[in-house]
Amino acid sequence: MKGLRRRLLVLLFAALFIAIGALGLGARYYINKYIVSQATQTLRQMTPSGDRGDAQTIFDARLLMADYRGSLLDKDEHLEHDKAFALLSYYRQNRLPMLRGDITQVTAGGSHFFLRQLPIVSPRGTVTLAYVDTGSVGQLMDTLNRVFAAALLFSILLAVLAGIRAGRMVDDAQGKLKKFFENASHDLKTPLTVIQGYADGIRVGVIDPQEGGETIVAQGERMTALVEEILMLSRLDAGQRKLNPAPRDLRETLQTAAMQLKRTAAEQHKEINLSLPDEALVMPVDEQVMLRALQNLLDNALRYADTRITLSLRVGRREARIVVSDDGAGIPPEELTQVFERFYRGRSGQNGIGLSLARELVLLHGGHISAHNDGGAHFVIRLPLNARGRVAQVFTRN
Repeated sequence: MKGLRRRLLVLLFAALFIAIGALGLGARYYINKYIVSQATQTLRQMTPSGDRGDAQTIFDARLLMADYRGSLLDKDEHLEHDKAFALLSYYRQNRLPMLRGDITQVTAGGSHFFLRQLPIVSPRGTVTLAYVDTGSVGQLMDTLNRVFAAALLFSILLAVLAGIRAGRMVDDAQGKLKKFFENASHDLKTPLTVIQGYADGIRVGVIDPQEGGETIVAQGERMTALVEEILMLSRLDAGQRKLNPAPRDLRETLQTAAMQLKRTAAEQHKEINLSLPDEALVMPVDEQVMLRALQNLLDNALRYADTRITLSLRVGRREARIVVSDDGAGIPPEELTQVFERFYRGRSGQNGIGLSLARELVLLHGGHISAHNDGGAHFVIRLPLNARGRVAQVFTRN
């Protein structure tokens, strides 16, 4: 799933890059097309007297008067002399197409013009040129080009940064995965070695069969637990694990979780205390899934507690909180943000699966899990409630 998310992230930024580029090119094309259309329409409806007729466009056409040789006779006061002479110079070099009434684009004095020769009506052969100055719109185009270029560069930068971050995440995940396989291989090899040793001892008669059998069973259960956690994570990643929610009193679920580890705690001279509300809290949960999450949290607490683990349930207005706390030294501050990461193995940790699996199982119920220190490690599960005290929504993975 994480690999898929990274690929989707890269695709997202690639799509953003393409979309911004396409938007910029499309906007430039259609704006330029609109400018040409408006300028052309304005000039085609212009008469030699300077009347625009019924033209409804964004531009104003102005007139430039010249003699038959192309020398300046008169011009609009808004047109600068250097630009007027540049337009006339263009006219002298392109008399024939201008005489046909063609509309041409001319760049003069840093401005962009559309130019057309109007029909000659003066007996003296005076030439009347109508022009549209699109310089202001051209500046808008230049500004838009700069904006889109900046957006394009920004998207490239984001894509590069995302790629670097994704690469680091992949390297980190691969490192953790490698470390996990090393730890898992060791965790599987150790009980196998013990089982083989006790089996050989029983076979040659140097180990009591009952004692050896109990040890073999214990080591087999240890291996089975590790394999089951690996398989459950695999099913979660493949989207094959669905919830089977049913109305349950959450107090009974917590009591069952504590009872299942009571014997293990007694063997370590530790105790598990329950702190539950007087009133029942019935909500739709998959009890087996929730029990697995609680067992992983309690098993983790047993490894670090000095003498006592507390499993408590508190009900607020919007959420139910399950807290697993111990009286140990707590979680090192630098590990608080990593304890739920898959394959992360802290001090005295086992295989780096238990807490990450607990988080996934809580998330399946639409809940949230966090960790902090307060006289020992505290793991808090928050399940959302609606007004009637039930889980607001139960999520399943298809």
